[in-house]
Amino acid sequence: MANEFGFDTTPAVEAPLALHAAALETTLGGPPFDSLMEEALPDISDGAPTAPQPVVIEGEPRFVIPSLEDFPSAEGRQNLEGALKVIMSDTGAGRAELHVEGPKGSERVEVGPEDAILRELVELARRSGTPQVVASVSGPPESIAWGAWPFRTAQHRGVLAAAGITPATGWSRWQEMVEEVRSTWDSQDRAKAGPAFPMVPTPRTGLLELDDFAARLTLAVERNRRDGLGFALHRLEFPVSAAALDLLGQRLPSHLRDTDSICRAGLDRMLLLTATPRDRFPYVRGRIQAQWQEAWLEAGHERPIPGVGEERVEMIRPEDAESFLAQAQEWMEEE
Repeated sequence: MANEFGFDTTPAVEAPLALHAAALETTLGGPPFDSLMEEALPDISDGAPTAPQPVVIEGEPRFVIPSLEDFPSAEGRQNLEGALKVIMSDTGAGRAELHVEGPKGSERVEVGPEDAILRELVELARRSGTPQVVASVSGPPESIAWGAWPFRTAQHRGVLAAAGITPATGWSRWQEMVEEVRSTWDSQDRAKAGPAFPMVPTPRTGLLELDDFAARLTLAVERNRRDGLGFALHRLEFPVSAAALDLLGQRLPSHLRDTDSICRAGLDRMLLLTATPRDRFPYVRGRIQAQWQEAWLEAGHERPIPGVGEERVEMIRPEDAESFLAQAQEWMEEE
């Protein structure tokens, strides 16, 4: 290819790819080769940067929060709202909701107009504890998704939800993000709660769910590893009476200390985690027995009142942690 002076302007084989691109652009009717050369060649004037400039890759937009480790904490409402807007822009969502419950109360962050489908999915995800995702596959609007993903950490539980995700396949990005944020918040929770456990500032609202109880077990292991504080897990077995055990479940947590964690692990069993030394546990057991006797009689049963069975596993040293958690898992999975 020759220019107006008759000189060949075809780039040599070893020339940068940018020069070849400029030549092709001119051949196809684009701007003059000289002007394209000015754009393609590096700036060699005095004061020009010498380090290579980063290449900007165009294409599908990506989540631009610098790192999910920088995702706002559960207590930062304003920052959470900003983070949601970033994710919505990244996935085409028209509305996002974040519902969080934790030691300091509940928080709800909403961005975008109300959406009736999303409202129902959030409630369903909250009740079932499982992700809920639906997509439009026919009729207007096509290829749009709604999703609600529940999550739990050592001290928080919540639901992250989005509506109008476009295209619908973008819902998987939200699912991945939920798990990464859950992991980040869980690490933050453990860093705060682990050193002080079991003095964890959480509101007592009754029996813990199994997932929450399992999180307490993990915190107990971390505390024991840190400074050697001992813990005991008690498997409490009651005579079969659904009515009596329901009454006991409603009342017993308020008669235990804030440092005790208790959950129901079956029709006739409860699990109790304490940092109480063995020689002090009879006082705790006495309160349990007293509440059980009242529940048994109020449920309409007669005397004599059957007793409460108990098994116990202890974690005194860090090397006890593996067997301690294994026994806890077995008791939580019993039929």
